[in-house]
Amino acid sequence: MRALFLVCVTFVACAFGALAACSSRTESSASGDASALPPGPGPAYEQPADVYPAHHAPIPPLDFHGGPTLDHVSLVTVTFAGDAQRDALRAFGDFVVASAWFTQAVGGLGIGTGTSAAKVELADTFSGRAVTDADIQDYLRQSLDAGALPAPTSQSLYVFYFPESTSIALSPTFTSCTGFAAYHNATPVRGAPADAGALFVAYAVIARCNGSTGADLLDQLTFSASHEIAEAVTDPLPSDDAAYTLTSDDAWPAPLGAGTSAGNENADLCFFAGHHRENGYALTRVWDNAAASASRAPCQPQALGSVFYGAAVRSDHSIVNGAKKTGYVTAPRGARTQVVAEFFSEAPLANDAALYAGTDRGGADPSALGGLPGAITLALSRTHAHNGNALYLVVDVPPAAPVGNYRILLRAVLSQSDYNDWPVIVRVRDAGP
Repeated sequence: MRALFLVCVTFVACAFGALAACSSRTESSASGDASALPPGPGPAYEQPADVYPAHHAPIPPLDFHGGPTLDHVSLVTVTFAGDAQRDALRAFGDFVVASAWFTQAVGGLGIGTGTSAAKVELADTFSGRAVTDADIQDYLRQSLDAGALPAPTSQSLYVFYFPESTSIALSPTFTSCTGFAAYHNATPVRGAPADAGALFVAYAVIARCNGSTGADLLDQLTFSASHEIAEAVTDPLPSDDAAYTLTSDDAWPAPLGAGTSAGNENADLCFFAGHHRENGYALTRVWDNAAASASRAPCQPQALGSVFYGAAVRSDHSIVNGAKKTGYVTAPRGARTQVVAEFFSEAPLANDAALYAGTDRGGADPSALGGLPGAITLALSRTHAHNGNALYLVVDVPPAAPVGNYRILLRAVLSQSDYNDWPVIVRVRDAGP
């Protein structure tokens, strides 16, 4: 299953971070004074400033793993008796799968418009209860068997909007409104999971988390539901037969601490991309392969009038846990590693962007990035850039620095509210023979 973490339901104009890419060009030498930086990659790497976008390491697309999709989803909106938002949520169900947002969000992956197949109000047997995902799966199957929900097809998606007083647990320590706001999953409703003829049915669970009413609550619900709908139609069987996720690049999925990340499905990858509003509804932004390949903001719909730009790092192709991955820069201990980055923009910018490298500390100042442990230092061969410029990202690793993987950002800043990140993972390793 895939969950929408709670922090993602706040509606702020977050800066969008792009991601690590491939085609490595790194050089290592003995560590020296971090202030004695090389002059830069040189004229061979510079490109015409007026050709947009300049060539750069690619933004990775979602990978297709062969699983099914809901290419013409049949949406069933499920609410419970006494829900004051019932009619608004039904109207949202009618809107969302036939909207311009839906086509832009998932149409590039072969998903056509869907239908709002049914709207069902069930007796409220959940208020004040603590339930698990297994309980919800049992309830779904029982409701189908009893005819309380319309019979499923291979395109069905049941979206449940639970009461505010319902606590939903995905594990003993991972519960609704403290750990996540929504999730989607699938369960077999006909035959055993291993049977060739088993029918798996996709469903989404939307919790109510902000304790407010009216428009604020509706925003939380539609944002969470749009996130899960976009993921469910492109990856309806996430635990059993994956379809579209990003697994070939490890740098992009946003870390959330304690070894967790926001996830690697299309809406997860836009975790910090803010929200889009259409027809009055708050909607998630969604990773779009076509936009990524065209050097536009991968998280679509892009803000009206915005220009996407960034400093793209040429990262390594690395073997990680037996799989070939991009998004890494390998940095031997006791050496200096320098890797080329290329600045690009899809159109002219008002001024050169300021460049920074470091770890994400949050906060209002985009230039305030954090450092790495063990006296590992990061530096850039230039501090400002425009389309076509090239630079070095320089990593100095002392001999005693701790071995490990460290996610950093190469941040390009036009203003306090207009900046983009290109994540990369610095992979500190023992020096080779």
